[in-house]
Formats: sequence, C-alpha cells, structure tokens
Amino acid sequence: MIGVIITTRSRGYIFAKQCIMCCLKSIQHPSHVVLIVDGVKDKRYLTLQNEFPNVIVHVSRNELRGGIGDLLELGVQQCLEQGCTTVLLTTDDVVFNESITHMAEECEKAQSEDRAVVFTPVVRTLKLDGTTPEDVDDAGDTQDIVEQKLDTNHSCGKSLSHNCFLGIPAHVLKANKDSDGQYFKQTDSADHSYCDWVLRFVERGGEVFVCKSTRVYFYNVKQWKRVSKNTPCVYTINLGGYEEQTIREHTTHYRDRIVDRLYFTDDFEMVEKCFKLNIAPLLVFPDQHNVSCKVLQRTIKTAPHHYLPWFYNVSVYVDGNCLLTLDSLDSLLDTYGAHDCICYEHPAAPRETVRRELRVIERGRYETPENVQKIRQTLKDAGFLDINPVVTETNMLIRRHHDIKAFSDEWSQMIRVCVRDQASFDYLLWKHKINYVRLPYKDKPVKAFRHKNPHCRRLCRKR
Repeated sequence: MIGVIITTRSRGYIFAKQCIMCCLKSIQHPSHVVLIVDGVKDKRYLTLQNEFPNVIVHVSRNELRGGIGDLLELGVQQCLEQGCTTVLLTTDDVVFNESITHMAEECEKAQSEDRAVVFTPVVRTLKLDGTTPEDVDDAGDTQDIVEQKLDTNHSCGKSLSHNCFLGIPAHVLKANKDSDGQYFKQTDSADHSYCDWVLRFVERGGEVFVCKSTRVYFYNVKQWKRVSKNTPCVYTINLGGYEEQTIREHTTHYRDRIVDRLYFTDDFEMVEKCFKLNIAPLLVFPDQHNVSCKVLQRTIKTAPHHYLPWFYNVSVYVDGNCLLTLDSLDSLLDTYGAHDCICYEHPAAPRETVRRELRVIERGRYETPENVQKIRQTLKDAGFLDINPVVTETNMLIRRHHDIKAFSDEWSQMIRVCVRDQASFDYLLWKHKINYVRLPYKDKPVKAFRHKNPHCRRLCRKR
C-alpha cells in the first residue's frame, strides 16, 4: 500500500486538485493521498476530502513553524497511521504523466529491501513572464530508467536538486529518525529536507538509488503570485478531442505584460505541447462523477470562477477552434473595462433573437426538442422580452467572473438542460441585470477555423 504526500504553500486550489487527480489516475491502487496545505484559508481545499474518499486534507493555517519539514512530518505520520507500507513524497505544484506509475512500482520493489529511491525528474519549469521555458534534456523515457546508486562523495545538494521525489518504505522511515525523533529537517526547502534525510540514511549504511529519467511537469507559480488581481488571463478548453488537437498560438499583452494563457485539457500530450508554447496546461478529468467531456467543457466555460486560479478577476474565454488576434487588451479594457461582461453579436442572419436561435437548434438537431421546449418555457415564464437586435455569439467572452458568480452558476446549470449555451446566455444577462456591452461582430478580434465535423452536430449524437 502506497501513501502519496503532496505539499503546497501556493494559493492555487486547482493545482492541488490536479495533483490529486493525476496521482489517483496514474497509480493503480494508491492506499492514501495526503494533501498538506500550509497557511491557506481557501475552504475549497477541504472539499477535496469529500470528493476523493481516499484523500486526507490537512490545512495547517500557519500553526506549523518548521517550514516544509513539519509538513512532511505530518504527512508521514498520516500515511503510517493508515497502514501504508511505502511513502512517496512529491514536490509542490506538479503534474505527472504515466511515469508516476513507474515510481509506484519502484517503491514497491524497495519494500523488501533496506533502501530508498530518489526520483530526479526531467522537469519543465513553466514561466509566465514571457520568457522561454528552460531547455531540458528529453532523452530517454520511462521504459529506459537507469538505476544507479547514489554517490555519497558527490554533492548531495546537486544530486537531489530539480524538485526530486523520494520513495521510502515505512520500515526504513521508522528506523531513520534523527536525534530529536523527527523524520525530516525543519527547513523551507523540500530539497534540503530530503537531502538531510538521505545523508543520514547513507551514513547509517542505507542504500539510495537514483532514477534520472522520470518525467514530471512542475508549475513555477511564483510569477503568478505577483500579478495584480485585475490582470486578465486568456483560457481555452479542449476535452475529449472536442476541438482539434491544435493550439492556436498568439501573444497578447496588457499594460506591457504578456497575458497568461491557460489551456484546460484531459490529454497528457497536449500538456507537453502547452509547455513548449509557454501556456499553462490545467488537467481536468471528465470521468469524475460521470460528467461527460462536453458538459464539463461547457461548465468550465460558463462558470470559470470555479476552475481558474483565484487571482485572476478578468478572464478572456476563446473557443478551441478560434485564434485570438489581439496584440493588446489595453484599448478594449480601457474603453469597456467597467462592464462585467464584454461580448459580441452573432454573425448568422437567422439568429436575430433567442427564440430564432432555439428554432435553429431544433432544425439542426443540436439538442432534443424536449430540452429546447424547457428553455423556451423558462423564457416565457420569466417574461423575457427578447428584444435584442441580434443574439450573442459566445465563442469569445471577456468577464469579471468573480463579480457575476450567480449569473455564471445559473448558466452552468442551464447548459445541462440545453447544451447549446447561446440559448440561455442573453436571457441570463437580462435576468441577473448584468452590466454588459455587446459589440458588433465585425469588431471581434477572433479568427475562427472550421473542423471536418462541426462540433455542434457531435453534441446531439452523444452527450
């Protein structure tokens, strides 16, 4: 039974959830995952324990003063109390692919031996300040792991740098406490804490093996912490191959700073593509709670405040089959930034009103007649006048998403009735009295690309 410890001091709830989901998906039968959050008051962390039954969440709220060493200490105690025979210690804010399975296998091999395993990963550090990600050696893969014994004459700090992982059998942990009865040194650095443990273990005659070609993606979120709350981000969603497996590349600035780009995906190959383009990939797995890819894709689109990192207040949503052509957001936000939502007219002639949009949905079989009728009845019962000169196209939206949460939550519920989100968007703007501006289609800074199979027709076939 393997216990996995994830520690974080960032305020990125989505990253912590992402780590847990990747871990549970990649290890066949993890006994427990312990998430230790240091000094964070975000209550959403506590919901992870209810969402994932074999996950233990502890929010320290700054009562631990020993740095990450105390966090590791707490995580180890939790794993041992649950009867874990091996403990895998990870580093902060990472996303792993199938190579985490190799880590679990190596940890299981070490259970019958008095040894520990250090995983020194191939790391891609994501920088969101406009610089190019560090060039790393991608030679080798998880099938060609080369194990070597740690050279005790070599600098341990150098050997265990680059955000290593540490796999330790429980009996080895218990036999290798320091003079104070602690497992790990009280320090602010995971590398230093791991290094102290390894040196003590080696001095007592233990063997440590290093695996150098495990692939791990590491999020450097330090750049993100320094941004203003009103700094916008651009995000795109592509789940279940809904859009083409192509990332539209364009750099947009705001106040002379490159705007962060985020890409929601459930495909590890797209994660690697994102890192090469300096885009932040956010892994989400639609199979949670039997939610389909298409519904989850629209849920993230309609309610971004539940999925985007907390420090973004302004978000620019762009469909996966569209390219945002703006070089700068300055003019647009300076002119219309006081509005909670900036949207654009739909170019198609038959869609002057929401009711005509509903007829297009029926004729195109983009939704069932029963669900379309439910939307139509909702609009009628609410007294929606539907007097806009043209319906809104929602393939690009600029929103102050933290200021319109009630609107977004109801929109995400209505797309479960009619998955075509344009059917309910204008009505909800009216219902929630959203301060919005709808601009002419000719002014939309987006270039759309058509698919071989129109995405809307796929919706009707399989939900």
